[in-house]
Amino acid sequence: MSRKFSPLSLGLLLIAVLLGIWLKAPLVGAGIPYFYHEDEAHHHNRVVNMVKEGRYDPQYFHKPSLHFYLRMPVVATAFVWGVKRGHLRELEEIKTADSYGLSGYAFRLSHPGVVKWNRAFSLFLSLVLVGLTFYLALALGASNGAAFLSAALVAVSPEVVKNSAIIGVDTLMATMVTATLLAAVQALRSLSLGSVILVGVLSGLAVSSKYNAAPVALLPLASCLFSRAFTPPMILAALISPLLGFLLGSPFILANLPLFLNQLAYEIWHYGLQGHAGHMAQPGLEQFLFYTSWLFSDGIGLVASILAGIGVVVMFKLNDKKQSLLFILFPLLFMVLMISQKTNFTRNVLPVVPFFALFAALAVQYLISRFNLGRGRKVWLWSLASALLLMQPAARSFSYVQSEVLRPESRLEASKWLIEHEAPDREVAVSGHLQMPYSLLGRPGYSEYDPSRQTFDDLLRAGFSQIVTGNQNLPEDALEVYPLSNVFYGSKERQRVVNNPLIRIYEIKEDLALQRLKDLGAESIFFDCETLLVSGVCSVVDASQDYTWFSARHVSISFINLPKGLPAELTLQLELMTPWREQVFAWQIGQSSGELDFSSVSPGQWQTARLEIDARTLYTKPLMLYLAKVHSPRALGVGRDPRRLGVAIKSITIAERPRPVAKK
Repeated sequence: MSRKFSPLSLGLLLIAVLLGIWLKAPLVGAGIPYFYHEDEAHHHNRVVNMVKEGRYDPQYFHKPSLHFYLRMPVVATAFVWGVKRGHLRELEEIKTADSYGLSGYAFRLSHPGVVKWNRAFSLFLSLVLVGLTFYLALALGASNGAAFLSAALVAVSPEVVKNSAIIGVDTLMATMVTATLLAAVQALRSLSLGSVILVGVLSGLAVSSKYNAAPVALLPLASCLFSRAFTPPMILAALISPLLGFLLGSPFILANLPLFLNQLAYEIWHYGLQGHAGHMAQPGLEQFLFYTSWLFSDGIGLVASILAGIGVVVMFKLNDKKQSLLFILFPLLFMVLMISQKTNFTRNVLPVVPFFALFAALAVQYLISRFNLGRGRKVWLWSLASALLLMQPAARSFSYVQSEVLRPESRLEASKWLIEHEAPDREVAVSGHLQMPYSLLGRPGYSEYDPSRQTFDDLLRAGFSQIVTGNQNLPEDALEVYPLSNVFYGSKERQRVVNNPLIRIYEIKEDLALQRLKDLGAESIFFDCETLLVSGVCSVVDASQDYTWFSARHVSISFINLPKGLPAELTLQLELMTPWREQVFAWQIGQSSGELDFSSVSPGQWQTARLEIDARTLYTKPLMLYLAKVHSPRALGVGRDPRRLGVAIKSITIAERPRPVAKK
């Protein structure tokens, strides 16, 4: 026998919802600007890509599609909001791909506002779950106090709280399952073809939220069975409507049937046979004990779990047996399915939390009704019982939320320090493996590098002044050249999803850089001197323009096709241009060396540099140049050219050194 919804019911429901908001709302912004949950990053980036491409085929069926379609309008709204706030101009600005992210997805956020909107939608679904639990309790004949307690237990359940703001499918699955049960309980009282179709479509949408919800698709048929409505239209509707609801939520399965079957097969294999490292137990008793332990801790708490067993019996006493059987059918079949699996992610059993919460609340209602007390004393007793049952799960949830909100993140601390110690015209090489925030990398002077491909010496040659890296060891002979500037302590271990890593910041000691450059290999450039005897000029080989750029601080210039018999003493005239102020470079060929100072030359202005050398070395030794500055105009925010530029050279003229005129 169901209870009517009253003003008191509304007030109690509002309290339960506000309790949920108070606990869960901080999670919407937790971890920003990073994703720490692998599936959340995948789902968010995938749905954003669907919006960016105007694509309704997810081309992905490891999870069904309903949640993608529900979230696409949320992403579109978040984009418009971002444009209005001045954070966005085009959809393409939202980064979803990252070569350093797991599976190529971005785990750092370019536009946190879009993520917050998407998480807020998850939070909304978790609050709807609280409301549906309240209504379901009343539909089963529970009192207002029991309805409040069941809804409040769902609101503070650690498992519900953990998943309440995650961009994923589990909260949606739990919400759709509860909505299906509410429709089924109400339909059982006056079963009609329309009510069976409604229950069936809702059950199909629940399965289209996540495949694990499959047992809920039996509810339309069970409704017919318990009502003895065995007419062909009823049975046909009970069988077809779940399939219809499923395809409404995941229509492109029909267009991608082989992909769907293969990925569904993978999920069956993954959960049932293979297992998942760190999240598996043997099917049967071991898995049963695992989920029992979960129910006592992150489900609804120890006291509530014990009372839930009594509540099952109470439900049969309060309600018609057919209605009670219908209600208990899904959680029973669902838990049998979960216990028979090898993989045991606790988020998969999120849909049973409202059922156990309701069972516990019914037990409390029964025990309080045994006392012959006045209305006022019963209110106090209900308050005491609610506090007792809510205390453990609420405390665990609050602790979890605090840990997420106050999660330490070395990358944010390091970014703040780097910004505080910025210097003009200084470029910082940042390890891509750290996945530092886009807010830092978007500032002038910061560029990512791949530590698996580039060494510190490579970065020295490329013109960087500071190196930000993780747990990367330096050879002992390099420590003087690259002294450690600061350390931000975190995890030293290699992580699947980067989380609070160890960060080391090294400086490049400029007064030792020249010697280090001399010990390293150089960027080689060749000049052809075949026309030297005619024009006196050697031209660069394979240049696309009439000049070429030095893109490294250490450059080796070799001369080919040099004619024999050059004068012993020569002057090399180099036509040079640099885009940087205060450019200085040293040169050396054989025993000859010197320094050229361009600090007084305007950037972009061509100048002639004269080097006096011994001709014999020209045949056997390259001309070595050591630049003080090499930068990327785009990285410094002074241009669009992404290349690393130091000095441009147009030509080299080789001439005999003028002899001094003797005095008379």
